[in-house]
Amino acid sequence: MSEVKLSEIPKYKKFQLASVAGYKIIQINNRYKIDGADNYIDNDFRSIDDILKFISPDLKRKGFNIAA
Repeated sequence: MSEVKLSEIPKYKKFQLASVAGYKIIQINNRYKIDGADNYIDNDFRSIDDILKFISPDLKRKGFNIAA
């Protein structure tokens, strides 16, 4: 299992990490959204790190452990 420290990786790697778990992240005016997300979640995040923490169970299944 690979440990990923969010503070140490660049933003483009974070977008790639989300795509490994099957998510597409959209950045709009310094806000982030999960493309195609259902309406039952609040789909407005301040940072991509918040999204990666939100999808961390899916990332863990792919072999990535998220560390803030």
